[in-house]
Amino acid sequence: MGTTTALGFVLTFLVAIQHPATNRPCPGQPSSYHALWDAFSRGQLPTITSLAGTWVEIGRFQWHNQNNDVDCQGIKSHERPEWLMTFRDGVVDVDIAFVHRQSLSVTANAKRRWIAFEVDTDADTMHPYNCRITRRNMLVCVTGRREIGEALEFARSPKP
Repeated sequence: MGTTTALGFVLTFLVAIQHPATNRPCPGQPSSYHALWDAFSRGQLPTITSLAGTWVEIGRFQWHNQNNDVDCQGIKSHERPEWLMTFRDGVVDVDIAFVHRQSLSVTANAKRRWIAFEVDTDADTMHPYNCRITRRNMLVCVTGRREIGEALEFARSPKP
């Protein structure tokens, strides 16, 4: 099992322990792993202006998991957002389940139309994410490959 696959399994397992999968999608929100990858494929390179602020996870899909999470109000664990990202000045502050908090450099790849950052995990492994803005003005971040990976969808948080 590759590092990306193993990490996806570990994060999925940890999240599954904390809360059951939810199914409260936003209107027009992709409802499957492949649909979210398609939205990412059609997405555009985010601008600094379009990224600025806080984003909350509203969708989590993994290639091997039939119990994916979608929640238009934000996926939560113990009434708190499961994954928050705040972008500012080429840096993203990532807060995953209030356990993995870190500030990461963001790089833009104009040729591939995405921004990228790497999350350091408890397994001392860097976990790369590539993100694009979709037609719905959501931020979709993917890791791994389309055939075997993870896709996350974020909405701009209404809270400052």
